[in-house]
Amino acid sequence: MSNDSDVMIVGMDLGTSSTAALFKGGNVYLPSVVGYAKPGVLPGLLPAGKNVLFGEEALIHHNLVTTVWPIRQGTIADSRAATDFCAHVSQLIDPTRKRQINVVVGTPAHAPTRHMAAARQVLAGSFHKVQFYPEPFLEVMGLRAEKGREGQADPALNSLVIDIGAGTTDVTVVQGLLPGADRQRSVAIAGDEVD
Repeated sequence: MSNDSDVMIVGMDLGTSSTAALFKGGNVYLPSVVGYAKPGVLPGLLPAGKNVLFGEEALIHHNLVTTVWPIRQGTIADSRAATDFCAHVSQLIDPTRKRQINVVVGTPAHAPTRHMAAARQVLAGSFHKVQFYPEPFLEVMGLRAEKGREGQADPALNSLVIDIGAGTTDVTVVQGLLPGADRQRSVAIAGDEVD
């Protein structure tokens, strides 16, 4: 049985464009892209002889690698690349690989069950425990934690929260303590579509 110092709780936004992971004592932020070395790339052209690059490194060497964006419209689009990417993020969070990493992951509002199952399968290979919450719900909770004080008015009450990501736009109406499922919507028109 592990003690509390052996467990890390990580909040993660596994995004279409970029991924952010926040945890006590640090954070990870990188573009959600994987680069696989193209056939015939000469040894020494890629950094440290790597065959797989992640984030900025994959983008910098885009002419030598096949770039894969594993997330599209908030869901897993390429499970192999997503699995490799999550393993890389896990390594960045705990290079020693000695701690249990539990993640809380934001998902688009009303993500279909099959998409959640695919995400769980990808994440389970790199993290010990995985919990999903709709992104609008997490934003409301974050707003309350950041702004709310004992005896002060609820900063999220009677508000409209809009999260425009690269793959989805999530909207929620907050009229009580927690936004119900009927008050959350996700549409696949977002930053990438606008660009």
